[in-house]
Amino acid sequence: MALRHLFNAQPIEVGALPGWRLRLAVAAFAIVATMLAPAAQADRAFAPRYQNPAVNGDITGIGNINLHCGGNITLCTQAQNGSVTVVNQDPAIAMVYVDVDSDATTFNSSSATLALPTGSTVLFAGLYWSGVSASLARNSVRLRTPGSALYTSLSADELLTNSAGAFGDAAYQGFDDVTALVQAAGNGSYTVANVQTTQRGIGSAGSSWAGWALVIAYRDPAQTATRNLNIYDGLLSASDSALPVDIAFSGFVTPATGPVNTTLGLLGWDGDDTVDGAVGLQYGRNAATLSNVSNAANPVSNFWNSSISRNGADVGARTPNYFDTLGMDLDFTPPNVPLPNSATSALIRARGSIDEVLIFGMISRATDVSRPNLKDRLLKSSADLNGGGLLPGELLEFTIGTTNIGSDSSLQTVLTDAIPANTTYEPGSLVIVSGANAGALSDAAGDDQAEFDAGNSRVVFRLGTGATAGSGGTIAPGESFSLRFRVRVNAGVAAGTVINNSASVAHRAATLGQNLLDVSDADPATPGDQPTRNVVAASPRIVLNKTSLRGVDSFGFALTNTAQATGNVTTQAAGTAVQVDGDVNTAGVQAYTVVAAGTDVTIAETGVPAGYALTSALCRNAANTAVGALAGTVYTIPGASVVADDVLTCVFTNTRNQAALSIVKSDASATYTPGGSAVYTLTVRNDGPDAVTGALVEDVLPNGATLAAAWSCAIGAGTGACNPASGGAAGGGAVNLSVDLDNGASARITVPVNFAAAPEAYVP
Repeated sequence: MALRHLFNAQPIEVGALPGWRLRLAVAAFAIVATMLAPAAQADRAFAPRYQNPAVNGDITGIGNINLHCGGNITLCTQAQNGSVTVVNQDPAIAMVYVDVDSDATTFNSSSATLALPTGSTVLFAGLYWSGVSASLARNSVRLRTPGSALYTSLSADELLTNSAGAFGDAAYQGFDDVTALVQAAGNGSYTVANVQTTQRGIGSAGSSWAGWALVIAYRDPAQTATRNLNIYDGLLSASDSALPVDIAFSGFVTPATGPVNTTLGLLGWDGDDTVDGAVGLQYGRNAATLSNVSNAANPVSNFWNSSISRNGADVGARTPNYFDTLGMDLDFTPPNVPLPNSATSALIRARGSIDEVLIFGMISRATDVSRPNLKDRLLKSSADLNGGGLLPGELLEFTIGTTNIGSDSSLQTVLTDAIPANTTYEPGSLVIVSGANAGALSDAAGDDQAEFDAGNSRVVFRLGTGATAGSGGTIAPGESFSLRFRVRVNAGVAAGTVINNSASVAHRAATLGQNLLDVSDADPATPGDQPTRNVVAASPRIVLNKTSLRGVDSFGFALTNTAQATGNVTTQAAGTAVQVDGDVNTAGVQAYTVVAAGTDVTIAETGVPAGYALTSALCRNAANTAVGALAGTVYTIPGASVVADDVLTCVFTNTRNQAALSIVKSDASATYTPGGSAVYTLTVRNDGPDAVTGALVEDVLPNGATLAAAWSCAIGAGTGACNPASGGAAGGGAVNLSVDLDNGASARITVPVNFAAAPEAYVP
């Protein structure tokens, strides 16, 4: 009797609703509502909200109430813990807001925890809420998702209302598609606030409630059964057990053998925990085969008993966790008698009663079906065969595979895959890796089970047992295939270009005879069918800098494995780096572009001005890590350090030699006698700061003087060398050698001399 007085009972005949009949005619799954007397009024006939014909997954839901009893503390406490039967229109109790969030901006709130299986993917999520209110704000609620401290305000995608009651209020149900929010938030506690309803004081007549339900369809790759998922909603009220509400399903086939598992989900409002003897829910193939649905939480004679349950057990992961919700039913349960094998139809029958009005808001059904399922394991991956970043000219290899995890065979199975933009098919790369007809296949059409279709720029594979050059074969339940092919990235494709690719499999369900088309997925963790995604990288680049110390000059370089093999630069100021232009055909100073990533690059100084020495060279990658080494005047960067998208910065430093040399000539005599002899010395000293190598020492003897014997050279202080250590011979007229002297070193050259006896020998 809960809401009996709130509705205007008007006779409605199904035939008077042509628009509704049209919807039933085109729906993928038929829906029938039986409303032939004033006691059953349809505010909006049930219609599909979400349908998935075949998926390894299920439907679940969470929810809670935002209004509960108050006033009579003892009676209310007993209702909350389930120790006594209380109805939500009992005048001995008040109906007041539930508010659990400690948020001053909300006037009611409650929460429940979602726990989908690990690895699941949310396919659909719908939020339903209901109350008794005429407020214009009833089309909105607030939702707080797991991990968020803030609420999101939601407006109803659809708001359904019932007839106005004695207090000017109205029963209503709002719906909003929150799939994206739940996909992003995942498992955890969801809180819904500000569900509009009417509070009622002690002694007040009439029913009132407030609550919400989050209904979710999800894919679960761990499930082995393929299921047909359906969620329907509407707003139907019933108050006569002789005039039920029927919802029919068709367009499916249950497995031919083995058990047929089904989960029914039901959302209703204003149910009371009172036993009136009427059967609340039935399920079967048709009206003639209906059987009662009940469990430990939902008795046969009182299914709509203000409970939130799953598989006959109260769902406790909610706040508050009241046993008796006083007006909300959200139950997920298997039918007591499953559908038979090879069934193609189903019927759900819900009943209210004179003593217990039911407002029926949502029903879901997840049923095992006989259907091939290539989709849920149809995965595609891509690999850059060269490794590192993907560069123009490099090969991409695509691999596609699946397992039929359905309960029916896939017939006429053909996979096609368009060659992605900015790539070219690599001839001779078609391979069935595993499954029927495994092995390398030709590119030509008509000779085996695959070809490259140049006219349509795609590859075609006919797969499964019995596949030929003209038709696809059969993939039975449990059978798999895997295949691969390659493309080459076109030359000149700009860095940052994204190469996306998806494959599709066309096949036919053996039992149903339905033509199916499945698209590959490269990222099962992300909702939807994701293509493979490869981003073209930039070729490795080398920024070559030259620094000269103690002077400025011009320098040259020769490089290997770069597009431009040489370079020249003139330093502008001592100690200041200047970049060598790596592409003289492009305006501005450019980096050198590496031709082949993964291959050694060498940089050699080829034009070093006299007086300069290469004193250091060092290359660092973009992470500022030193790479490569200098040997002599050649710097080698190993191929392992030459990777796509990296910029290697090299600095070559040359220092101009600077040495302070002095030479002193001395002898032991102040005078010389013709016909006599003497010894004199040359002392060469380096006062730095740099060492000197190959400093030439020359001394030409004057007329009348000749070498008495070979001259000799020895290093005095410090470190050095005489080149040679001695030279000349008696009768010679010059001293010629070079010396190497470190800073502070000196060389002493001893020269024995004879003087001519004839005076004319001294005449120039």
